[in-house]
Amino acid sequence: MLDLHNKFRACVGSPPLQWNAALQCQAQNTQDDIGAFKHSSSYDKPISAGENLATGTSVSMAAWMWFTEYVQQGDSGKTTGHYTAMVWKDTTHLGCGIQHGGGGVIRCQYAATAPNYQGQYAINVPAV
Repeated sequence: MLDLHNKFRACVGSPPLQWNAALQCQAQNTQDDIGAFKHSSSYDKPISAGENLATGTSVSMAAWMWFTEYVQQGDSGKTTGHYTAMVWKDTTHLGCGIQHGGGGVIRCQYAATAPNYQGQYAINVPAV
């Protein structure tokens, strides 16, 4: 997952992420606690983080789906959603967990400057 994130980030000029084992444990424990496709209060966790979810267990499919959301735009005309968390320039750490049962859920958390803060879009989301 880290390699895929960094390849996609390189495509748009965002610096590479580092894998964070503590964030991985937080993402996995969060998924274990929730046990479903449902966002957590990730900004309130011990490691404040943004969060992406995907159904299934294929990390390559999850990363691809998140990245290709660059074509979707919100009401403001800006790209929104999973893509922005994935390429947010100030984010430096990634950790992910996977639930294998029940069809699977992939939960990735982004930290050390969590993504998608209001007013920071223009300097953190590169134009495609």
